[in-house]
Amino acid sequence: MSPYKLITGTDKNITAFEEQVSAALLDGYDLANDLVVQIKTNANGTTETLLFQSLICDEELEYEEEDEEDEEEDEEEVDELEEEESELS
Repeated sequence: MSPYKLITGTDKNITAFEEQVSAALLDGYDLANDLVVQIKTNANGTTETLLFQSLICDEELEYEEEDEEDEEEDEEEVDELEEEESELS
């Protein structure tokens, strides 16, 4: 699962948009910002309302931070081993 998610939709199919947001909330995501509504004018002069909702999963972010810390510890261990090897040479 990705730590970030952006759900997009239009006013013509708002039910599907709402269902996607609801499903993401049930999956553990939280709303990251306010709903963004943008009016788009098509070439033929008709308008369309675009909807954007960003979501974030804190659990996934915590997991990524732990991975980064583990990688840093691994790099430190490799550096220490390289130093010991160079001292022995």
